[in-house]
Amino acid sequence: MRSLGNLGCYLLGLFHMRLNALLLMLVLVAADQLRAAHIIGGEIFYDHLGGNSYLITLDLYRDCAPGLTAFDASVQIRAFTANGQVHATQTIDFNGETIVPVVIPNPCLVAPPNVCVATTRYQATFNLPPTPGGYTISYQRCCRVPAILNLMAPGDQGLTCTVRVPGQPNSVNDSPRFADYPPIVICVGEELVFDHSAIDGDGDSLVYRLCTPLTGGSTFDPAPVPAAPPYTPVPWAAGYSEAFQLDAAPPMSIDPVSGQLSVMPTQQGAYAVGVCVEEYRNGVLLNSSSRDFMFTVVVCDANIAAGISAQGPDAACSGLTQAFDNQSINGQFWAWDFGDPNTLADTSSATSPSWTYSAPGIYTVTLIANPGWPCADTSSAEYEAFLPIDPTFVPPANLCGSSTVELDAIGNISPAAIIAWDFGAAATPTSAVGNPVTAEFSTAGLQTVTVTVQDNGCTESFSAQVGVFPEPEAAMAPQDQFCEGLAFSFVNESTGATNYNWDFGDTGTAADTSLSASPTWTYAQPGTYVVQLVASGPGPCFDTATTLYDVYLNLFPTFEPPAIRCPNELAEFVLQGDFTPDAEVVWDFGSVATTESATGAMATAGFAPVGVHPVTVSVTDNGCSGSYTDSVTVFPFPVADFTSDTRSCVGAVFGFQDLSTAATPLSYNWDLGDGTTTTEVEPQHQYAEPGVYTVTLTVSTESGCIGSDTRVLQDQVEVFPNPVAAFSALPREVSVFDPRITVEDFSVDAVSWEYAVEGNTFLGPDFDYSFLEGGRFEITLRVLSGNGCPDVTTRTVFVSDHIFWAPNAFTPDGDGVNDTWSPTVIGARNYELEIFDRWGNLRFRTEDPKQGWDGEGLPSTVFTYRVRIKEWGADSKEYVGHFSLLR
Repeated sequence: MRSLGNLGCYLLGLFHMRLNALLLMLVLVAADQLRAAHIIGGEIFYDHLGGNSYLITLDLYRDCAPGLTAFDASVQIRAFTANGQVHATQTIDFNGETIVPVVIPNPCLVAPPNVCVATTRYQATFNLPPTPGGYTISYQRCCRVPAILNLMAPGDQGLTCTVRVPGQPNSVNDSPRFADYPPIVICVGEELVFDHSAIDGDGDSLVYRLCTPLTGGSTFDPAPVPAAPPYTPVPWAAGYSEAFQLDAAPPMSIDPVSGQLSVMPTQQGAYAVGVCVEEYRNGVLLNSSSRDFMFTVVVCDANIAAGISAQGPDAACSGLTQAFDNQSINGQFWAWDFGDPNTLADTSSATSPSWTYSAPGIYTVTLIANPGWPCADTSSAEYEAFLPIDPTFVPPANLCGSSTVELDAIGNISPAAIIAWDFGAAATPTSAVGNPVTAEFSTAGLQTVTVTVQDNGCTESFSAQVGVFPEPEAAMAPQDQFCEGLAFSFVNESTGATNYNWDFGDTGTAADTSLSASPTWTYAQPGTYVVQLVASGPGPCFDTATTLYDVYLNLFPTFEPPAIRCPNELAEFVLQGDFTPDAEVVWDFGSVATTESATGAMATAGFAPVGVHPVTVSVTDNGCSGSYTDSVTVFPFPVADFTSDTRSCVGAVFGFQDLSTAATPLSYNWDLGDGTTTTEVEPQHQYAEPGVYTVTLTVSTESGCIGSDTRVLQDQVEVFPNPVAAFSALPREVSVFDPRITVEDFSVDAVSWEYAVEGNTFLGPDFDYSFLEGGRFEITLRVLSGNGCPDVTTRTVFVSDHIFWAPNAFTPDGDGVNDTWSPTVIGARNYELEIFDRWGNLRFRTEDPKQGWDGEGLPSTVFTYRVRIKEWGADSKEYVGHFSLLR
């Protein structure tokens, strides 16, 4: 029983797992349907861009009510050939959307606020070479809005947007595209006449008709890769068809020539609608373009009520300009009459206007909402317009001690107004009625006076203060700083004051005042200034103090050192600083300057010696003095100089050494006399032809003392011709049996000869020579001309044949005579010697024909030798013999 229970639990668990998987799949499908349920319609068209390029445009529309999915982040558009083969596929990214405005043609009607439609556009360029049968361009997407009434299972229906590019000979074509999008919302019982015509850039003939939209995609694959045509029409719900696409009386129709769409809907709801335009050229049908869209039919509200907001509680006394607040419902345009009898211009069409009346009074204001329409409405309100009272009076200046003053209220006050005064408890009397009035203020301090005016039902008040204050004493500290610049700090020594007003007497500006207790002021220029201080308390009492101030500059003269570069080059020195025109200026340039001293704000001087020279300027102004010292630098002129190798032979390397001088970097320009130029600092050069050459060097500077200098060395380089080494060595090939040759000179312009052969040297022009070995030997001749110019040449002599002789015994007894055994070999290019004892054992081997064998450790006996020789020619030979070792 326990095992059966476990099995039951296992089966129940398996059932729950499969049930959960099924539920998960259903949830995913439902979620997919929810995500896809947003399509309202779309259309596709194209423009020929030239060549084989076509711009494909896809316009899509979706329901943008809250909670519905946005447009796809990208879409796929495909081009198919006439046989249904895929020609090209492009994926196009989403580029933003716009909200389509909801417009009701009848302004008396208002659509429900919950209708929202958004549109977006996808574009891509396709390469479509002309082909028989043309191309079909398609896009597919599921699913439509589930609330559509005229389709079966609308939430499962998608759409297919397709257009055809004709084949040859009409492949160059722009498809027609509809000019305007139909209204999103139409009203039950309201006739809609809409121009649904299309535009064709080629001027082809267009014919319009109602057509059935195409379905595409599925709830399981809502955004498929477009399939090849043909495409399936949507299934109409019962009672609907291509000819009767929505509830309307009479049925919706479209003029085949003008494209004018007419419909008067009788039933609210959402309806899928299809309109096609056929494109003909010379009687041939090129293409049929369709627009798949949705009409939302609603019951529109026509309630319009005019209303004017009541005048605010304080607006009547705010002035002759009154603002009117429009409280109307569903109105769209307006007609106001402000009731001003003194003008005919007291009207407005603004939503909430304002009007300034010509005189105070009480006026009747009228508002008509949507004037001239059958649904117009009228409202009136009474508005009062009186000027603000704005009462005020001019308070007396603050008083010094007890004083009696007269107060007079002014403003927009009528003779019937009631004017009441409150002078405060410290005044005599404390209050009064009427205008004007008098009162005495004797107590020190501030007293608030208030006047209140009642007029035209409005009450307004104004308050101001009257005060009595003691008199202060103004004083400032005497000047104690001189020759310290244009900035002065003033010390206030006033008593009994709280406020200060300084005038620094600087006539060059109106800003030379301050309210600080002890201010600072910087004068524009030196001079003598009258400084005035007005010290006051919190009332009208004040005192004035005046003092003369002598203002002199801080003498900090300076100058910018001029860029003197070369000796005796004149430069201008300009004094910098704040000085009066009468200032005395003295320049000291030193004893080495062209001008040792000068006066004035500007001076000119030059300096002959190279180096750094101090310059001092001294200034005296208004009894103050100051000086400043800086220096100028004089750089030497650049000097070109050089040396070089002067004599050598053709092909020899001549070196040129720079000896130029300058204080700053130099640039070089050499002319080596044979047409060669270079900018190297110290060039090397080989002359190709003998001769005498003049060398020129020009050096230049670009900083410091800027200039150039040239050094010319006439006939600086002499190039001698080289001799020609030549000789004969005959015969060119000899034998080791007769190895003698004759060397004969044929050199040109040679005065000395040096031959090298087999390590031997011969200094004469001709000689005979015998070789000691066979082989190939080089004879080298080096000759010198009378100027020491060399030339070298080489000849090769071949010595063939060979000589071999082997002794028949040797005595290795250490007496220095016949201690080793070795054959005599001449003319061997390759050599091998092997020595065997009489039992055939190898006792010695060498490849050196000069190496002998000493027979060390072996007794006296007979040995066998074998010698292999390769000559320097083509022959080779092997020698075998015997010899004796004798001890």
